[in-house]
Amino acid sequence: MEPIPDLANREYTLLGKNWLGPIRAWYRQKESTVPYQAGVEKVDAVVEVGLCNYEITSDNKLLLQVMMKVVDPASRVARGRARASAHPALGAPDQAFADGGGQFKEIFNRTGKELLAKCFKEMGLI
Repeated sequence: MEPIPDLANREYTLLGKNWLGPIRAWYRQKESTVPYQAGVEKVDAVVEVGLCNYEITSDNKLLLQVMMKVVDPASRVARGRARASAHPALGAPDQAFADGGGQFKEIFNRTGKELLAKCFKEMGLI
């Protein structure tokens, strides 16, 4: 796991610009900042995945967005990009977070998998 470049202020802000700006900049970068190590000569591509944002909306929906880049590990050049978002119904917070948050975790995991599959498909990887 690599940190998002230029993400310095990790505090809560109303619009989240201290997070969203650096995350969006990472997504648009033409060259990866990750220093891939030995063994990359045996790898055709690396997939970099970022969780852009997730939140619970006032109408009890989960807002989840993922961003993905395919990078040539030798040159570190981004060869493809995709992003996807969803906002499934979460239910009332007291139910979603009951029993250790089981309902929330199930919805988050299922939605995350669907978004990753959508990105992979958009980039022609599945």
